[in-house]
Amino acid sequence: MRGLCSKHDGFTLVEIMVVLSMGAILTALGVSTLQGVLLRQQKSAAALEIQALLNQARSMARSTAVPATVTLTPVAAAPGGSISATIGAPVNWSRTLRFGPGTDYTAVGLVGVAIGPFTFAARGTVLPGGFILSVQDSKGQAATVSVGVLGDITIT
Repeated sequence: MRGLCSKHDGFTLVEIMVVLSMGAILTALGVSTLQGVLLRQQKSAAALEIQALLNQARSMARSTAVPATVTLTPVAAAPGGSISATIGAPVNWSRTLRFGPGTDYTAVGLVGVAIGPFTFAARGTVLPGGFILSVQDSKGQAATVSVGVLGDITIT
């Protein structure tokens, strides 16, 4: 003999659809948030790598007493562009960072910067003066790398 309560043998189609739609909404929110975080991380990493390249060029110019030349190739809008640092004979050192498709920084660009070349003199100073680099992501948010006349390098 069965009791007054009926036995519930599973979930209804409506219950399953509600749970699936909630899962889809949460997944969509998570993916869009993750994309923004990854884009900001890529921009910050690119700015830090540019700072490291400039510090290395300045340090090598000071230690070898041979000027280091920094050449910038900007683009109108992210992604794209490059920055190169070179020290000639007798050191013969060169390093280039590229931005845009096919690189580690696919969504980042070196945007609207003054075109050099700039030189780190043997004393570590910058000729013809300091310069500012704008590292911009594909959504237009930028990090600024500033190089002062005395060779001090900061990121804002």
